[in-house]
Amino acid sequence: MNSEAKVNPQQVSNTFLNKRLLYHTPLPIFIAFSLIALIAVYTDNLPSGLIGALFIMIVLGEILGKLGDHTPIIRSYLGGGAIVTIFVSSFLVYADLLPENTIAVVDTFMADGGFLNFYIAALITGSILGMNSKLLVQAGARYFVPIIGAVVAAGALAGIIGFFIGFGLVDAMTIIALPIMGGGLGAGAVPMAQVFSDFLGNDPSYYMSLLVPALALGNVMAIIAASLLNLLGKKRPSLTGNGQLMKDFNYEQPVPKNMT
Repeated sequence: MNSEAKVNPQQVSNTFLNKRLLYHTPLPIFIAFSLIALIAVYTDNLPSGLIGALFIMIVLGEILGKLGDHTPIIRSYLGGGAIVTIFVSSFLVYADLLPENTIAVVDTFMADGGFLNFYIAALITGSILGMNSKLLVQAGARYFVPIIGAVVAAGALAGIIGFFIGFGLVDAMTIIALPIMGGGLGAGAVPMAQVFSDFLGNDPSYYMSLLVPALALGNVMAIIAASLLNLLGKKRPSLTGNGQLMKDFNYEQPVPKNMT
């Protein structure tokens, strides 16, 4: 009896095609959707609201993400697709390579429509609710002090550096440290700009112009640092938990009961 498993030609064909999936969609279909999206954008026919915004964001995000994830050096040391998506999409807006209508559709959907706040809330709550309750309690008790300490240390360090370089201790903490640690754009910069406007006057857009550059650079540095730490963890496995949040914590996945 032949010990080698027989190869099913259909399985080989499916594997061949699966390697050419983009956004879980066969490549020819994704290209067709991309062409439709680009035609809609540059003929000023992109629908407003959720449909148009998600359509162009998915197409551009997936294309730029794939490019970044397959570009040497960038994928290994600079955050891969996340960095490429941030910078290239920003350049498209800065260089006026995207029509004003498309930019307005995306801005309205993300900011005025509250999708960014919804995404942040869903991401945080989904992550917490997806964790084992025992692990969450034990890890939370141990991580509380280091997290609070890290926040205080980061704010103090930003203030001290700002003081010595002439930027100002208070300005460094309020313009750089607080928006970044407060939750990024949706949960940090946007509400802080409104608070500054209420107390200090001026339009919120003025304060957004001060907060966003530091916030964007902070996000980029965080992505790069995470990539470097990931590489360090792969080279020195003893420094990482290899997916385990706590050492010597064994969690058995519950077996779902059969529905009759």
